[in-house]
Amino acid sequence: MRRIFDILQFNKITAHMRFEMNVLLRGWFFRIFAGLVSVGFVGLDILFFTGAAPIPRPRAVFGLSAFPPYSIILFLNLFQTAALIFLASDLFNRYKKYNTMEVVYIRSMTNAALVIGRAAGIITLFLLLDIFLLLISGTIHFIFGNTNFEIMPWLLYFIVSEFQKIGIISRFL
Repeated sequence: MRRIFDILQFNKITAHMRFEMNVLLRGWFFRIFAGLVSVGFVGLDILFFTGAAPIPRPRAVFGLSAFPPYSIILFLNLFQTAALIFLASDLFNRYKKYNTMEVVYIRSMTNAALVIGRAAGIITLFLLLDIFLLLISGTIHFIFGNTNFEIMPWLLYFIVSEFQKIGIISRFL
């Protein structure tokens, strides 16, 4: 009887995951997206959650300590969903255009290992981007924020948003 590790082929899944992450990091789409999102979210944090800009802030919304992580995660999920749609179509077109799948089909691996590795690479890369952006937003909110900083809303919204992204990515792959 074969062991579960032999069936899942973790070494091949991690190889596909690293390859997919390298392909995404080398492409300009992810670099431009990450740069624009980073600059945009730092600007939104400074504009809305500090006293730097003279904008009207309703106390019913901005008085809650869970509103900054909620709004950051909401905007992040909105932008990343749009980016994932373009990214998935770009990946499929690239594999079809360059016909790179023959190399994969020659080696002994399952289709599940290929798909799981590709999805894990995309999820890991966007997870690292989310952690980076949330650390920056949390730091700005902690140092300059007008409301109390509580860690539980940040963790809860982060975990819920990552499960949502896993569901979105699994639909495209």
